[in-house]
Amino acid sequence: MRKAVLAVGLTGGHIYPAKALAEELQSQGWSLLFVARSESLLAEKLLADEGLPLVRLQVEGLTRSLPVALVRIVPFIYKQVCSLVTCLRVMWDWRPDCVVGFGSYVSFPVVLAAKMTGIPVVIYEPNSAMGLANAVLAPLADKVALSLHENRPLQSARWVDVVTPLRKSLKEDAALPGPEAKRSLGLRDDLPCVVIMGGSQGAAAVNLAAQEMIMGRAKQDKGFTFMHITGLSQYDQIRGAYARAGLLGPEGRVEPYWERMGVAYRAADLIIARAGAMTCLEILHFACRALLVPYVKSAEGHQLGNAKYLQRLGIAKILRQNQELALELESAIREMLTESPVAFVVGSKAVGVGAVSLGSVVRSVIKKV
Repeated sequence: MRKAVLAVGLTGGHIYPAKALAEELQSQGWSLLFVARSESLLAEKLLADEGLPLVRLQVEGLTRSLPVALVRIVPFIYKQVCSLVTCLRVMWDWRPDCVVGFGSYVSFPVVLAAKMTGIPVVIYEPNSAMGLANAVLAPLADKVALSLHENRPLQSARWVDVVTPLRKSLKEDAALPGPEAKRSLGLRDDLPCVVIMGGSQGAAAVNLAAQEMIMGRAKQDKGFTFMHITGLSQYDQIRGAYARAGLLGPEGRVEPYWERMGVAYRAADLIIARAGAMTCLEILHFACRALLVPYVKSAEGHQLGNAKYLQRLGIAKILRQNQELALELESAIREMLTESPVAFVVGSKAVGVGAVSLGSVVRSVIKKV
């Protein structure tokens, strides 16, 4: 039986593509082991639900602020060394055929342990620009897989454009008709639907601006229904506000987390979200129109780069996070819901979709026995 170790970070941008790869490899008889930061509640939930084994590392990131970084450098190095020892034991005991890193500082000890024990390495980069961890580790990788390949670093056989790794549930729901998707969510099917996505960690500014916009129009005919996926931290507050305003039911729905995102994408006539890599790639796959509010503090400006990529394709508009965001959302929603539907071909190279799967890249680096 073939075996692979998948190293993931804290957020859905790391965990969801890894889970999609796991589903692809499991269907071919592979055994999988995940490595994640011990504080990753999302990894715990998703992997426990699937019965997938998980190794937890006590690691932390190193801040980009120089004075703080100097103070934190010693505990950072200590935890990385301890994690490297743990990962070396995993490689020696389990002997995987391949290690796949999905970015973040969690990948450092996993990839280093793989190289020290002669195990092939694949790195997956979903963003339009290479992240710091992947940029540092790329020279050690046998293959580097990219989805948004606009800024491909090198023309080399080691760098491969891949199809966006999508979870099985997303693929299953891709053909669901929009009206049916709306009805399955308990929403009216005769109005456009706006889906607001707070992200796996919650996005406070986006959540609150969207709530303010919807509450401000509570006594008016909004002209659309909504589904607001808040993340856990603000769910009770936002749901309570909508409930008191009588906005829940066929007009609106609130969830802290939603597993069947394919249904939400098919129901959506417009998405409001941050511009994380997997969010943008899923928007591309489902050909949704979107209002994107990039997180201004995302590493290396990834989210702004991702949002600009979708904006150049004509399917997204970028809004800046500021005090006027609620008003700007209202104006932009009105504008985008009256525009003609998005006309572009899902799967074309124009939207950064490769010809091969991430699983095929993994299989290509395995040493022949």
